[in-house]
Amino acid sequence: CMILAAAMVLPLTAAFASAAAEKELSLSQAISLAVKNSSKLRSITLSKVKKQIQLKQAYSAIADTRRNESTIRFSLLFNIRWPEEHGMPKEIELLTKVPDIQSEIKILNAKYNYTVLSETAKCEQQYYDVMYCNYEVDFYKAMLAEAEEAYNKILREYAAGNAKKSDIDYMKKQVKDAQNSLSKAQSAYEAAKSKLSKIIGRDVTKGYTFGDTLPAVNIDRSMLPSIENYALQNDFTYYEAREKLNNAESANDTMKSVYSGRYGSDVANVMSYINSCKARGEELDYEVFIDKYN
Repeated sequence: CMILAAAMVLPLTAAFASAAAEKELSLSQAISLAVKNSSKLRSITLSKVKKQIQLKQAYSAIADTRRNESTIRFSLLFNIRWPEEHGMPKEIELLTKVPDIQSEIKILNAKYNYTVLSETAKCEQQYYDVMYCNYEVDFYKAMLAEAEEAYNKILREYAAGNAKKSDIDYMKKQVKDAQNSLSKAQSAYEAAKSKLSKIIGRDVTKGYTFGDTLPAVNIDRSMLPSIENYALQNDFTYYEAREKLNNAESANDTMKSVYSGRYGSDVANVMSYINSCKARGEELDYEVFIDKYN
């Protein structure tokens, strides 16, 4: 009797221990893990660090160039190196290098924020897939239990002479169909959990339960313009293109400023000739310009 009792208690103890070991993974926890363990976000962070180093190096290069241009330097054995001048392309490169890197850092920051949204959305979708697959498993378990109960009832009715063989065959098929549906649902559930595990960087295929309530969302057609506007504001491709355009325009302004500062009178002559031709509706003539201003 004691052996029989132990045999009955042990499976129950194991079941309770298994249930106690399971812990719920909430959607917010899953999203936090997905963002924390995202390889894409780690790559962007690494790129930002590299750009910060390049920015410091660019600042140092500018300071060193300016020092070389304005100071007399002495080396060993009193060899004197006089201030050096660099050409216009070098000056322009130095003046645009820092804004270029700063723009790239801004783009990386925007890419990071966009990727957080993207990783969050991907995690949410997969978490909901896991919830739905879990619901299907429970649904087909209940269906199988009902089919088996009905099948056993038909067997008793048949034994009592109150049912036909065709009734048994029909219910047997119902049980088989429910078993097949449950098997497919369980496979889909395991696949969904495996995919979620890869997204969040933690194995949740065993020992975890998930939420059972989907959030209520009311979306009206009148909300479409605001949704489109939000999508546009947070679209990284659009932001990147706009930032590159702004940076190119800024670099062009810098170049014009440098040339105007170094060759102010020449630039003024060029712009005067161009504007006068435009005013008269004439085409630019290089030979005429050289004869007039050379």
